[in-house]
Amino acid sequence: MKRSLKIFSVLLLLIFITRQAVAADDFEFEKKKTFTQTYSLAGNKEVSLKNSFGRIVIHTWRRGEVKVDVTITAKSNQEAKTQDILDGIRILSNDGATISFETKINSNNNNNYTSSGNKKEYRNSSSSMEINYEVYLPETTSLKITNKFGPVLVPDWRGDLHIDESFGDLTTGIISKNKGITVKFGKLLSKKIIDPDLTVEFSTVKIDALSGDVKATLKFCKNSEIGFDRNTRDVQLNTSYTNMILNIPSNLNTTLSIRNSFSDLKNRSSINIQDITKETRYGPTFTRSFTSTIGNGASSFSIKSSYSNIEIR
Repeated sequence: MKRSLKIFSVLLLLIFITRQAVAADDFEFEKKKTFTQTYSLAGNKEVSLKNSFGRIVIHTWRRGEVKVDVTITAKSNQEAKTQDILDGIRILSNDGATISFETKINSNNNNNYTSSGNKKEYRNSSSSMEINYEVYLPETTSLKITNKFGPVLVPDWRGDLHIDESFGDLTTGIISKNKGITVKFGKLLSKKIIDPDLTVEFSTVKIDALSGDVKATLKFCKNSEIGFDRNTRDVQLNTSYTNMILNIPSNLNTTLSIRNSFSDLKNRSSINIQDITKETRYGPTFTRSFTSTIGNGASSFSIKSSYSNIEIR
C-alpha cells in the first residue's frame, strides 16, 4: 500500500510538472539583472552554493579566490509583473568561515508560483524566472552545492565535494573526494567517482566507473548503468525498483555476495557466479542468494536488491 501511494503521488507530481512545462514561453516582456562577487579563499575556506530554478556551472582556475556570476531573468506579459518578479530575487553572499552564496526569492512572490522544470510559472498571469550561476574557483576547494529545478555541471574535482540535486541533472568529471551525492528526479551522469556515497531516487544513473570504497542506494532508477574499476575495494550497493547494468572487472580481488528479493539477475560476464539459494520446502522462493570469489577474494562486494532487475557484464 505504501509503495502504491508513493508511486501515485510521484505520478501526480510529474503530470503536473509536464502540464506546466508546456505552457507558452512567448512572453512580451523580459528583464534581466546580474550579480557578481569575488572572495579570497585564504585559509582553505569551504564554498557553499544554494540555488533554485536555474543551473549551476562550475569552472576551475588557478587563482586563490572564488568568483560567482549570476544572471537572473524574469519574463511576463505584464511589464510591472516582470519587474516585480525581478525585484523579488536576491543573491545573498557571505565571507565567513564558509563562503556562501544563496538565492532568495521574495516570499510574497514565491507564494504565487508553481514549479515547472527549471522555472516557476505564475498562476495568475503567464510568467517565469530563471537564476543561473557561473562559478570560478580552484579544483581543490571544499565545495557544497544544493540545487533544485535546474542542472549542475562539475568538471574533474579534487577537493571535498557534497552535492544535493533535485529535479535536475548532475553531470561530473572525475570526483576524487566525494562527501555525499544525492540526486532525485533527474539524472546522474559521471565519468568517475572515488569513494562514493550515493543516494539516487527516481532518476537515471550513468557512471563510467566507481572506485575505492563504494556505498550506493538506488530507488526507482530505470535504464541505469554503473561501471567499477580495478581499484574498487568494499562495495555496498542497495537497490529497489531499479533496472540496471553493472560492469564488474574480472580482475578484482573481491568476494561477490548478491541477495535478490523479488528480483531478477542476469550474468553476462566471465565471472562464475553460483546460486546458493536454499529453496523453500513449500511454494516458490522469492529471495535468492548468489556468490562468487574473484581473484583472492580479499574485499567485499555486496549487492542487495528488491523488485529490481540486475545485469552483470
